[in-house]
Amino acid sequence: ALMAGAEDKGAYPRLAQALADINSLQGVAELLEWDSEVMMPEKAAEARGKQKGALAVVLHEKETSKELGALIDEVRAHPGFDAVFSAKEKANIRDAKRNFDLATKVPVNLERRLAELTAKGYSVWAQARKENNFDVFWPVVAEWVALLREKAKFINPALKPYDVMIDQFERGMTSERIAEIFAVVKREILPLIHQISEKAQPDTSLVAHGYPTAGQETISRGVATEMGFDWKAGRLDTSVHPFTVGIHPTDVRITTRFKDNLAEAFTGVIHEAGHGLYEQGRDPEFADQPVGVPLSMGLHESQSLLWEVMVSKSRDFWRHYWPIVLKTFPHVPATASLDAAYAAINKVAPGCVRTEADEVTYHAHILLRAEIEALLLNGQGPIPDPNTLRQLWNTKMQEYLGITPATDNDGILQDVHWSEGLFGYFPSYSLGAMAACQLYQAALKAIPDLPEQIAAGKFHVLREWLREHVHSVGSLYGSLDEHLQNTIGSRVDPSVLAQFLHTKYTPLYHL
Repeated sequence: ALMAGAEDKGAYPRLAQALADINSLQGVAELLEWDSEVMMPEKAAEARGKQKGALAVVLHEKETSKELGALIDEVRAHPGFDAVFSAKEKANIRDAKRNFDLATKVPVNLERRLAELTAKGYSVWAQARKENNFDVFWPVVAEWVALLREKAKFINPALKPYDVMIDQFERGMTSERIAEIFAVVKREILPLIHQISEKAQPDTSLVAHGYPTAGQETISRGVATEMGFDWKAGRLDTSVHPFTVGIHPTDVRITTRFKDNLAEAFTGVIHEAGHGLYEQGRDPEFADQPVGVPLSMGLHESQSLLWEVMVSKSRDFWRHYWPIVLKTFPHVPATASLDAAYAAINKVAPGCVRTEADEVTYHAHILLRAEIEALLLNGQGPIPDPNTLRQLWNTKMQEYLGITPATDNDGILQDVHWSEGLFGYFPSYSLGAMAACQLYQAALKAIPDLPEQIAAGKFHVLREWLREHVHSVGSLYGSLDEHLQNTIGSRVDPSVLAQFLHTKYTPLYHL
């Protein structure tokens, strides 16, 4: 009987096997990457580069093989396509086709130039940072823009180059839709930043320093456990930059860095554990298939930000955790109030550096980058000279945040993304925060006593709701808008986030 069922799907089982093999090799590549950041002895860097290179060649051959293309075509031409395949299988075939097209449309010589620039880009950026001079890095930006405009033409000549780039990280998203979304940020969030900037700041010394690593690690592991992170299918280590790698739902690795500042490491672990829960909660039946992987950078970021911002920066959360902090760290005066801690953790202040920004000012940083990237990629001819770009960056910083960076390192040189050609990646951070807020409000409707559960340190009902509405859905829907529309009834809506921020910060800053 089983064979008859398999026969009905024609070449699909063979396609699924080929896709599973590709997924396994991608897992090996991710494992090597994780090891490079966490475990590798420093002298091994050169050998590791060769291992990654050799693996990348094998992977590229599999991803672009004529056999794979033929299997995809055969399955798509199946006479009983609509009747035979489930919704998830259809989405899987759609994504296999999309991935194959992305991998095969770019000619080999352009792929090589892109790879060479990736290898060179980081070291030039690091050198420019050392000299604190954007002029040193500018030629790499110019080269990236030229190559990516060329790449975009091969992938989809009908779209603007920036739309093609965005689509790699946030599928189905366009620069027009992003402009529409960010218009709301300009209208509803930027004025809030200016209002807060005029008010007195809370004292943050309470959470700023004096927290030993051992205690931080204990409570960080504790909160990840309470969130439901499965330690038999994952681990937590330290690295220079915190990240999450989902090799398989049964092998999810998160990292953090411990400084003596309570908020940073603690919220850092919660953020990465949120990513980790998404990876562990993927549909086991499609775990090694394209449809089983997370939909987009924005949806992934919504999972980390939902836990970090909506849960761990809420008052209810600290009703449970502040007593634990007092017990774990004897240096904190027992008289230190929950109110003082809550205010300190939710300080909002414009700064030059995106990675240090709070949940309100963060969106101004993303807005600025999205506007500059669109200008660079969608422009014609050579990109503006280094001084013009520097001025543009600084002018927008002044307009959106009321500050001007004193140096390139605090300004246009601060992010690593452009050195690796990751243009179109930044918008996903803001989209993730918007989706996180909407998903949390939807969860609140479904679970009316959620704030009380959080105040009791009980997160399992929220986690199971996220399993059903996000984690296990994978890439069934073609875009973030479509996913949200189908799971909670509305597409990305920045005004929900704006409303939440106004409601939260009006009492905190006596606006």
